[in-house]
Order: sequence, then structure tokens, then C-alpha cells
Amino acid sequence: MNILEIVFSKAWGGLEMQACRISEKLSKKGHNITVAAPEESKVINSCREAEITTVTMKPLFKYLDFITALRLSGIIKEKKIDIIHCHQSKDLSTLVLAKKFAGRGKIVFTQHMDSRYNKKDLFHNWVYRNIDNIAAVTKGMSQNVFDFTPARINQIKYIYNGIDLDLYKPVNDRKILDDYNIPRDAFVVGITARLDRLKKQELLIEAAVDVLKKFPETYFMIVGEETPSKTGEGYKKILINKIKQRDLEDRFRITGFVEDIRPLLGCFDVSVLTTPKETFGLVLIESLAMRVPVIGTENGGVPEIIENGVNGFMFEPDNAAELAERIMKLLGDSELRKQMGKRGQKIVNEKFDIDKKITEYERLFADLIVKDIG
Repeated sequence: MNILEIVFSKAWGGLEMQACRISEKLSKKGHNITVAAPEESKVINSCREAEITTVTMKPLFKYLDFITALRLSGIIKEKKIDIIHCHQSKDLSTLVLAKKFAGRGKIVFTQHMDSRYNKKDLFHNWVYRNIDNIAAVTKGMSQNVFDFTPARINQIKYIYNGIDLDLYKPVNDRKILDDYNIPRDAFVVGITARLDRLKKQELLIEAAVDVLKKFPETYFMIVGEETPSKTGEGYKKILINKIKQRDLEDRFRITGFVEDIRPLLGCFDVSVLTTPKETFGLVLIESLAMRVPVIGTENGGVPEIIENGVNGFMFEPDNAAELAERIMKLLGDSELRKQMGKRGQKIVNEKFDIDKKITEYERLFADLIVKDIG
């Protein structure tokens, strides 16, 4: 198949990483992949490193960008594109124009984020009428798409995000903790996410006060860089100030962006995600694949990853006391951590293997092409 992947984003989060993983996997399976993304974005750099064909472009307008649509239509015709795979809803109207200009291609939209407002107006009715299929990354999100957009039920399915299981294995070497001045035999509780008010890392700081009363040998790691947005800018300073106010400088490490998170992630005794409503939580499945028990909020996509009491714990959003209780439960029971880790790895192998997800995408794409031929 000839597939055009559209990722008009300069960010580097779960959405962008997943788009690159899908592109690379499809390319290795023999499909002709072209990725369109902004110049100097991490998406472009990642795909070039994977030797995937790329074209650089960034729409000037959020919706109905005619110039970008014309450029894309030229690529669609030249490369005889079968599938136009989009990862952000704001780009859909431009892609619909590109498809109409080119006179070919099926649009598949992977919904990575919940819709937060009603999109059943005339404009969105036109857009969604021209989308051939929507792949939501969780079951709950597929319902959200149906509730908030004009999409028909037969347009929607869900395909979980996945990870390469060969890359995420349990780690026994804790030497990397030396780089952060953390004793190798200490308890380590980590949170991996972009520094952003929406991610609510400050909740871990509040919970740490109670945890350290019972487990004073615990260290906390906040891994990630500040998001260049209104909700991200200045948040690192807020976190640092909160740590200082509670006199916890000796127990917290804010690492910044880590290129390869796996060695550090494998050293966590507990992996935490504090986002009040996480749409998926890719780091949760990465942690579980490495047999690290996880804690996340009982909201969004998290309940489809964490089986409470089986491979980790959930807690009520914004409830620092309950988060602390969950952390202490795990730190105080090494056998529980071990068993949750094993069960977590098994669940990831069954539900979140990216090779299985790629097969699901291939079937979806192929079915659309066959219907078109028919």
C-alpha cells in the first residue's frame, strides 16, 4: 500500500511518537510510506533516521489551508497514495481538500485525544462525511467520538497504541542512578511526562510528604521537559518552588528530557501518572512491559490499561493522600511489586504489542481499498 502519514506537529509526545512507530513498522513490512511534517521537528528527524521518505510542510492556517492542500494533492497523485493517515483533528479539513483535489485516497483519522466540545455543526458534518474511518486509541474514546462528532458508528473502531516489546525488557542494572546521585538500593518513584500543568506533577510532590514519613529512603524522579505552551511555560519553576517549600530538594530529581527512557524507567520501583484525565498513557504500558507496577488516575484511558490491584493501582484524580497511600502500599510489599510487575508484562504482551496493532491497521487500510475497488 502507498500510505501518506500526516503529523503537522513540532511537539514530541505520545501522539508524535506513536505516529513515527506506526510509520516505521509499516515501512518495514514493505509498504511505501511518506511522512509529511514540519521541518526541524522531531517527527521528521525520527523518520529520517528510520530511512522513511519525508516531505516538510507546515500549514499556515489551522483549517482549510488551500496551499497545503494543493501541495499534498500533488504528492497524493505523484505517489498514487491509497491511504491518507491523519493524527490531529485540526488537520482533517485540509486533508479533505487535498483528497478532493487529488481525486484519490482514503482518509483514516487516528483519534489520540478526547473531543471536549460538540462538533456537530455544518462545518464538521462536511469534514466527517469525507473521513473514511476513525481509529480511536481506546474503547472509551471511540464512544467519545460518537457522542461529540457527526461520525457514524460504522466509521469508528478502536485500535490501542502499542510498543515494541523487543525494546522494553526488565532492567536489573541500577548503575544509571549514580548519574542522579541516588543510592542504588533506594526506593525510586518516578513520573515520566512533559512538564505541564495538565499533567499535574505537583501532586507527586504533595504525596511525597506522607510517603517520606514512612519510607524516608525514597527518592522521586520527575522526567520530562517543559511544554512550549500556555499550560507548560513556567511550570518547571512552579515544581521547583513547591519542592523547596516542602524542603524536599534532597529527595527530588527533575531530569529534563531523556532521549532513551528505558534504562531509567527500569530502575523505578513504582511508575506514576498523575494526569487528572490521561487519554491513553503510553508510559504506563512501557513501565508494565519492564515489570514496573504503575499507579494512575481512574479516568480517561487509564482504566483500560491498569487493572486495579492486578498490575497496579488507580486513585481518584487530584487526591494526593490516596496517591501517597497507593505508593506506600507498593513500597511496603516487595512481593506485591514483583507479582504486579509480572502480571503487567503479561497484559502488555496480550493487548499492547505494536506488531499486533500494525496488523490491525493493515486490515483496516486494506478493507477500505478493497471497498473502493469494489
